[in-house]
Amino acid sequence: MPKLWNDTITAHRQAVRDALLDTTA
Repeated sequence: MPKLWNDTITAHRQAVRDALLDTTA
């Protein structure tokens, strides 16, 4: 898997996790 694609998925998962934390906090 290309590094750029992997970084994109990592950033997306980080954003999703932060969004979930914001809504549940």
